[in-house]
Amino acid sequence: MLLIAVLTAMLALPGCGGGDGSGEGKPVSDKEDQAKLLVSQANADIRTFCLRSGAKTTKPDLENVVFIDAVRSVNVLIDQHRENPSIEVPLDEKNPAVPLDKVVRDNLTTLQRSCGSDGRLLAGRLQRGISAG
Repeated sequence: MLLIAVLTAMLALPGCGGGDGSGEGKPVSDKEDQAKLLVSQANADIRTFCLRSGAKTTKPDLENVVFIDAVRSVNVLIDQHRENPSIEVPLDEKNPAVPLDKVVRDNLTTLQRSCGSDGRLLAGRLQRGISAG
């Protein structure tokens, strides 16, 4: 019930606005911009997964959602590494243009070292995916 109310409210809200300061939402139409957005979100999802992987929780459903997001994010990184290897991704204000290969390698290292056994499984998937491409 609550989920339906939240989703309905989200659909009713206007978009975040464009980058031109007009406040008008603009769909992302450029393929490279879409790729940058996907990679940036995947990077954030993997970071969230790693932060949550060591936490003790009584909410296994949340942990499942976070893990599923991380799996999807690994697949996004693999796909984008194959399709758009030369893009630079804006991660934050201090890192406005990070090469995709560095984003992928950094996430690989993080998954291997800081995200428990599930992270190591995802790291193996990511490594195989970028090696095969």
